[in-house]
Amino acid sequence: MRERRGVQERMDVLDDYLSELGRSSYFDILRESRESKYDFSMRSVASTAGLTLVDEGYNRRNVGDADSGRAMRMALSELHPGAAYLDGGETYTVARVRLDEKSGSDLREAVRETADGERLADELVCPACHATHSLDADSCDCGNDVPLKRRRLAVLDSVDAYHDNLRLTSDGNEARYLHDEPNQEVQNTYAERETSILSFDPDRTFEFRTDDGERLGTLEYGDYSVLLHTDSYQTKYKSGEVDARETLFEVCGEENCPGVVYRDDDEERRCSADPEHFPDGRGADSEFVRLGYRYDTQGVRVDLDDRDLSHTLAHGLRVALQYLGGVNVREIAEYVGEERVDVFESQEGGSDVARLLFERTDGDFRAFDRAVNLMREQFRCDCESGCPSCLYQYGCDVRNDRRSFDRDGIHDILEESGLTIRPAGERRAGEQLTD
Repeated sequence: MRERRGVQERMDVLDDYLSELGRSSYFDILRESRESKYDFSMRSVASTAGLTLVDEGYNRRNVGDADSGRAMRMALSELHPGAAYLDGGETYTVARVRLDEKSGSDLREAVRETADGERLADELVCPACHATHSLDADSCDCGNDVPLKRRRLAVLDSVDAYHDNLRLTSDGNEARYLHDEPNQEVQNTYAERETSILSFDPDRTFEFRTDDGERLGTLEYGDYSVLLHTDSYQTKYKSGEVDARETLFEVCGEENCPGVVYRDDDEERRCSADPEHFPDGRGADSEFVRLGYRYDTQGVRVDLDDRDLSHTLAHGLRVALQYLGGVNVREIAEYVGEERVDVFESQEGGSDVARLLFERTDGDFRAFDRAVNLMREQFRCDCESGCPSCLYQYGCDVRNDRRSFDRDGIHDILEESGLTIRPAGERRAGEQLTD
């Protein structure tokens, strides 16, 4: 009876909460969730990649349950072929990689339909110098007499990571031989991800204006299709050494083989899964892969007619959205294009926090005004032109290259000219059209 009353009480609380949500604005929902100890999350369930650890004795154990794994956007960097994985003080190395062939085919088809997507989907790579070529290329002009090898965009399904002291096959080497320096302890093998905007469908357009009405640029809000991808890594060792160059993701080309290509102690190239597979000639050729993950989300496109100004303002908006939406800066990504900068959620589906910038209260963009005040405070700093306290951020698309910013320019706009937004085409009462 007591349990039944407890369930009924929880149901009543939930009904009250849902009724309150129905009377609240989206801005209030996100703001109050940040302040509540129950922190209501609107994040959708992201795609995952499965991980199995193979211990000494060849005992297998899954990390997570059957319905979970590593979030795909992190799996690209942390569960790629040859990746080191630390568990309980022991090091494991990804030695078996299973790809989702159907999802990979669908992804390549979708990417090919976008501008400049053909090379992302399929290309040829020179194994000697790592230069890339279109599929109709015959050879590389680097002077090395090696055939070009195909690299295709692929989707990760699951991986097996072997203990570093465990032999990969009955007559193969230990898993640590998947690294260039097998006798050194690995610190990390993190693979840097790249971002490509496959499509942007703007729904609303606003103009940036000074307090005096001077037009500065545009702010577009809409739906994004984003591709995260990576194709190589460099191993860092605890000794401080780093591999001289990147290691490309190379897998066995035999049908249904999950093997990763590595060099044994005789410098012969081997398949980590089957000693009867020979990457260099006798059988199916190995291939390079680019691991990719596509997701849809929402965000804004910033265009101040100057890329450095746009990039600086984008960092300011990322800070502001942390406070307005109660999210972490890691959940707000960016892409720095040739002319514009995109700011969007890094979660699959997104929770639409960017829309908070355009919430109107009594006809005014008070949330955006608050964002401007937050940015103004953020950029008030005694450093020369930018530092981790005011400008540099986790997840910057160009790794916080100081040449990509104009903090002084944004400072002048925020402190002297003022910054407001208005819907494109909307004029204030009495305002005249100008050329």
